[in-house]
Amino acid sequence: MKSMRMIVTAIMLAILAEGCFVSSAINRVDYPVHVVPEGYVGIDAYEDGRPKDYVKFFNDGVYPSLVMHVMYHDPKTRNWETYGGAALKGPGDCDTMKHSTHLGGGLKRLRYFAVKFMDGKRHSITTEVRHNDLYIRVGDEVAN
Repeated sequence: MKSMRMIVTAIMLAILAEGCFVSSAINRVDYPVHVVPEGYVGIDAYEDGRPKDYVKFFNDGVYPSLVMHVMYHDPKTRNWETYGGAALKGPGDCDTMKHSTHLGGGLKRLRYFAVKFMDGKRHSITTEVRHNDLYIRVGDEVAN
């Protein structure tokens, strides 16, 4: 009887482990980025980890205000779609973009983003993943 319980336990653990693997594989985006729309800067969120929750913009530059339009690449349709907008009111400011539930809940199923600066200038961008969030740090204008 004891060996039967061990066998059943081993089978249950194997099923559970396979379910976790399949779940993480489903949430992973494994295709190269498509051409970023004209005027946008592309971001691969997987370069710095696997964000799950929010996109956060930080103004690391000297500009008094910055407004951005943000798009994401939909892994289902393979098209660029609007994610939303962000506004930074001055140096050191932060803007958190809340995730949309119709996108699958947070960033778990999103990998590629595109950012357009509404001032028409190119700004430096650095990214990192911390606390399950994608941090996008926007710096000063870069030369063409």
